[in-house]
Amino acid sequence: VKISIKELKSTSAQVQFNAMSKIKKYDVILKDSSGKVLKTIPTTKTKVSLSNLKKGTKYRIVVKAYAKDQKNTSYKTTVATVSFTFIS
Repeated sequence: VKISIKELKSTSAQVQFNAMSKIKKYDVILKDSSGKVLKTIPTTKTKVSLSNLKKGTKYRIVVKAYAKDQKNTSYKTTVATVSFTFIS
């Protein structure tokens, strides 16, 4: 899955990623450079906005997808990860 990040304003950005077939729900997780979770956004869309970002700060985005296995058991799996430095 490809993730793109577009800075919108001085403290916000938009994250977009490719849809996956048979996936109906995602978690977009924002982490700091040490790996601490700052925000988790559950979504059914492939585009989310992040706010309160700080200039010059390194972040990591993790996208997890909710899926079902052959026994119809639900689970989450990481489908994409990207690191970036917010420069606005």
